[in-house]
Amino acid sequence: MNPLMLFLCFTTFSLLLFPQANAVWIEIPGSGTKCVSEEIHTNVVVLAEYYLFTHHEAMTVTAKVTSPYGNTLHYNENVIHGQFAFTTTETGSYPIFSYLNLFFLKPRWEAKMREVGERTNARVAWYGFMSLGVCILGAALQVWHLKRFFHKKKLI
Repeated sequence: MNPLMLFLCFTTFSLLLFPQANAVWIEIPGSGTKCVSEEIHTNVVVLAEYYLFTHHEAMTVTAKVTSPYGNTLHYNENVIHGQFAFTTTETGSYPIFSYLNLFFLKPRWEAKMREVGERTNARVAWYGFMSLGVCILGAALQVWHLKRFFHKKKLI
């Protein structure tokens, strides 16, 4: 049998067999928390897989799924991908909480801010020394000018 025909038959069979498959794209805000819930009936098999797509290597996510009565069905911490499966035992809203973990980036941010602070401190110190130098130079020029002025007028 032709591979393309086999693929089309398999795809058609899969769509007829599993008509209730859905996918959700969730963007977690910078504050770091997102909650999504779904109303599900009793005795429904729930399968899920999640991935964290980001440009930061050190960013991770914490995923938590609870039942309508607050029982934790899935909890996974500091991961970039994961999966879970469960069969519902009660009808109701099943919330999924996602937390963006930024604490791995905190040391980098603190190091960057420390570097900026040290550079600013060095610039302020140089500005202070330059101001002192300008003041001393101005005082020396005034003394030289006054000394010259008084010698010309023959007061000294």
